[in-house]
Amino acid sequence: MLTNLEMAILQAVDRLTPDGYGETDGEAIEDQLHRAGQGVPPGLEFARMFMKLRDEGFLKAYVMGGGRPVQVELTGFGRQAAREAGGFEQGYSVARQLIASDSFAAAFPRAFGPWADAEGLLLGDDAEAQLSTVGHKIREAAQAFASTAVDRYGADDPPSDVKLVKKRLGAVIAHNRNSLSDAKRKVLEDLGDLWESTVDLIERQEHSAQKEGEPVTFEDGRRIVMLTMFLMIEFVTILDGLPGPKVAVLEGGH
Repeated sequence: MLTNLEMAILQAVDRLTPDGYGETDGEAIEDQLHRAGQGVPPGLEFARMFMKLRDEGFLKAYVMGGGRPVQVELTGFGRQAAREAGGFEQGYSVARQLIASDSFAAAFPRAFGPWADAEGLLLGDDAEAQLSTVGHKIREAAQAFASTAVDRYGADDPPSDVKLVKKRLGAVIAHNRNSLSDAKRKVLEDLGDLWESTVDLIERQEHSAQKEGEPVTFEDGRRIVMLTMFLMIEFVTILDGLPGPKVAVLEGGH
């Protein structure tokens, strides 16, 4: 099974060679990955991913001295895999690009930092051992997001305790409710309800589900990382009037 980064590499090569012909190189692929908000491992580790994808029949590539992939092109199998990734995977990629952009990361750095840390832990080699820490990081991100939202958008008598994420975001919603259209107000209120459920999931993750007596799993960690990302993005798109994430193909080249 391909990892998220391996699939992102295949999709980057597909974007850079859209007509099914031609080849590209590691520098151009790395640029595409950075545009999509993907972290890229250092030289030789990055090169080994290309060798693995080559050995598994997804692409053709040569790795030069120093670990620089050149003459990279997809096989028919690799292009099929890149293009058959569902709308969900593409949607996640575009949302990940948006959360790492100046529109969010620069405006909410105290939220983006721990969220990105949690995502990195979840995608690391020791994810199962890091699930409680993922919960800590996502809690930190949610609290920081609520604090910045209070300052950025205003709030009706928000509690000062940063741990009260539900009430602080509720105060933000109450403050902005009358300045939105009926449709956006309804969406924002529904997002507030989902935030409340997500905060409960975060607390469960952080405390390793001690209350329920069931161990947390990788899927629990994945769920809170993704829900928190989408909720933060959607709050910002509504209150800042930004375009939300769409499933789209990024332009190739530089």
